[in-house]
Amino acid sequence: MAETKKNHFWGSLTLVILSITLSLLLAEAIIRIFLPQPLSGTWRVNSEKGYMLNKSGGTARHQKGSRVVQYRFNELHLRGGAIQANIPKILVVGDSYTFGWLLAEKETYIHHLQNYIDREFGKATFQLLNGGACGWGTADYLAFIEEFGEKINPEAIVIFLNTDDIGRSIKQGIYKLEDALELSVRQGIQNNMSLKKFMNSFPFYQWLLEHSHLLQFFRHLAIQSQANTHHRNIGSIPIAASPDLQINQADAVNLGHALFHRLKQWCDKHEVRLFVLTTGWHFRNTQEKQEKYIGPTNAFMRKAQEIFLKEDIPYYDMTFEVLLTINGRLEDFVIPDDGHPNEKGSKLIADKAWLWLKPRLAEMLQNGHS
Repeated sequence: MAETKKNHFWGSLTLVILSITLSLLLAEAIIRIFLPQPLSGTWRVNSEKGYMLNKSGGTARHQKGSRVVQYRFNELHLRGGAIQANIPKILVVGDSYTFGWLLAEKETYIHHLQNYIDREFGKATFQLLNGGACGWGTADYLAFIEEFGEKINPEAIVIFLNTDDIGRSIKQGIYKLEDALELSVRQGIQNNMSLKKFMNSFPFYQWLLEHSHLLQFFRHLAIQSQANTHHRNIGSIPIAASPDLQINQADAVNLGHALFHRLKQWCDKHEVRLFVLTTGWHFRNTQEKQEKYIGPTNAFMRKAQEIFLKEDIPYYDMTFEVLLTINGRLEDFVIPDDGHPNEKGSKLIADKAWLWLKPRLAEMLQNGHS
């Protein structure tokens, strides 16, 4: 009798498992046919310092419509392959534009700039490292440099300042302006990412994300149900000037100044050259229709030249040159229904940046990288 009950139990359990499996396969087939989902993996992880960064190592698939790319990451949370030994490093930091959102690695402006360096100065002169990450602002890349800068040990850091860097810094709240140029640092993670961290801990979660339309369907539902304005800015179309964020313009300028002041102090302490450029896409901020509202980044940009001169940080805003080249044909330079630079837009940023960076890198070589 006991043996019969045991057989009945295992038979029922097998039937339940088989039924669940068949139901999931049927649901997968229905979603795949009628509601196909973009099969994108995940590559963002939490830092204990209270910000999000690229994962360390591995790859991730990213899909939007028919556009599919594969990202790879090294052990220091940088996009690309392993860091080469015995080659002077230049760390390039910025947001999704610098990262190369929906672009193959060879189409990022970091890759183009590396080609220009190799052609002009010879291979193994400098290795550019892609420290861009989606959704970052000035506070994020300062936090990243303070956490990983010594391990990366670059000769120079190049910042690509983009359209919402100061606004995002205010929202992230990693650093708080206390007095003058003094900043206090938030301790620990305060954003609600426990579910993401839990899901990422499963060994096959990444694989399923890149292969299962059913899992992606429920993932997108979960994201939409808890999305707020802050989360929509991260990894989606960049909002030029944080229109939801109302803040005194002077406070935005002071915070931006303090962040770059702290970054310059780090670079001076570690004998690292610091260069700041814009992506050239800031003309979008000037197209705002709300005449009474000036976004925090736009407010900072109005004082940027003065601030960087005071901090002795070489600075170049190539917005005018980029705008002239685009000449009213922005759709030719951005990914459709997305807004990030496409291959042509990325090449444009690289070309304009190179004209300014080339003589400064030549000067570094003449001075022995000092």
